[in-house]
Amino acid sequence: MNQMTKFSRARLILTVDSSAALFVGLGILLLPIPFESWYSLPRSLFLFTGFVNLGYGFYSGSLVIILLLRKHLPRVFVHLLIAANSAWSLVCIGIIFANWTPIGLLGIAHFLFEGVFVFVLAVLEYYFVRLVCDLG
Repeated sequence: MNQMTKFSRARLILTVDSSAALFVGLGILLLPIPFESWYSLPRSLFLFTGFVNLGYGFYSGSLVIILLLRKHLPRVFVHLLIAANSAWSLVCIGIIFANWTPIGLLGIAHFLFEGVFVFVLAVLEYYFVRLVCDLG
């Protein structure tokens, strides 16, 4: 695989990570949807997850910008993202179990999907984004 393909794949993975996190974060925080009643969970939990998603979105987006400008990512930045995504997937599963009695089916589906999605991103970043750390 040539160097340009590696960079393109890394940019795509990081762009998906950033876009998804920003979309979810903004959606949770700004849309007038009654998530609390739909999921049977407290509003504070949605504020927390919304702001965390925005943080992830801005961080992974900054890695896209670094990659576009310098074509070299510091390995520690990518490892931090992989660790954070892995940890967030566990938090999502933890939210389900910590709220097992009140959480509704929609809430289980949301946090299960988010946890799996973020874990898959961590795996992709481990196998493909780390490759560009040694290039450039």
